[in-house]
Amino acid sequence: MAHTAPVHLRRLVESLRHPDACIFIHIDAKADAAPFLSLTAPNVRFCDQRDRVRVHWGDYSQLEATYALMRTALAASEHFDRLVLLSGMDLPIRPAAELHRFFEEHATAEFINLVQIPNVAANKPETRLTDRWFRPTLPGKILRRLVRHGVLPSSRDYRPAFGDLKPFAGSQWWALTRACSEHVLAQVAARPAWVRFIKGTSCADETLIQTLVGNSRFAANAVRALTYTRWRPGASSPDMLGREDMLQLLQQPEHPASSVYGGGPIVFARKFDEATSAEALELMRATFADAHPHVTHSAPRTPTLEPELT
Repeated sequence: MAHTAPVHLRRLVESLRHPDACIFIHIDAKADAAPFLSLTAPNVRFCDQRDRVRVHWGDYSQLEATYALMRTALAASEHFDRLVLLSGMDLPIRPAAELHRFFEEHATAEFINLVQIPNVAANKPETRLTDRWFRPTLPGKILRRLVRHGVLPSSRDYRPAFGDLKPFAGSQWWALTRACSEHVLAQVAARPAWVRFIKGTSCADETLIQTLVGNSRFAANAVRALTYTRWRPGASSPDMLGREDMLQLLQQPEHPASSVYGGGPIVFARKFDEATSAEALELMRATFADAHPHVTHSAPRTPTLEPELT
C-alpha cells in the first residue's frame, strides 16, 4: 500500500525481486499515480484503476485497499502460497533469497499480531469498538452532526454485532498463507452486518482481519507479525528509521520475548523514506555480502526494541 515516496518504493520493489515473487501495488486514489508507473517489470503489478481507493488514516478505507490487493494477488495465475502486506515505506532486513527460505521454513505460520480486546498493554482498549468513528463521507458527516446534537449516542455496544466472535486486535501488517487470506475475504463477504458495524469503528485495519483470524482454525498457527516499527509515547505514527536503525536490526533481528505480542523474528521494518532508505539498503547489502561472500542474492540495484503500540 503506497501513497508517497516513489523513489523509495522503487528501492523496496528492487529489494524484493525474486523469480518466485510478485509485488502487487495499490496507489492511494488521492495520490498522483504517474510518478509510480515507471515501476514496470514482469513481477510488478498495479491494482486496476477501478480498484483504487481513497485511503484515510484510521478509516475502513485502509481495509478496502487491502482487499483490492488481496483479490488481485489471489486472482493471479501463479497461485501464490502466501500474501505479505507491506506499506510503501517498508524495507526488508534480509535479502530476497533469504526471505523466501524463511517463508519456506515457516510454510504454515500465520504472521499476525493478535491480542484479545481489551488489552491496555497493547493500546487496544474497548473504545476501539464502542466509540463511533465518523467516515469522511456524506453519511459520516451527517452521523457526526446527529451525535453532536445528541440525537444518537457517541458510543455503542459492540457485542450484539460480534455475536460469537471474540474481538481481537493487532498491527495492520501481516504475512498470511493463501488459505487464511481466502478465509478472510470469504468471511468479509459472509458477514455484511458485522462489517457494517466495523466500518463505524476507528482503526478497523487493526481489528477486522485480526478478529477473523483469531476466531478461525488458523489462530492455532498464529505467531507474531514480522514488521518492526518504533513508536514514541503518544505519537500518531511511527518514527522514521535510518541507517543506524538498520544496523541495530541486523544485529538483533528479534522482537523481545517480553514485548506485548511476544518474541519472534523481525523480517521487515517501517518506515523509511527516500532520504534514509538508500544508506539503509546499502548497509544490508554489505552486511550480507560480508557474512556470505560466496552467495549471490537479489540485491537492490538502485541507489532495546519496544513493542508496537498503534
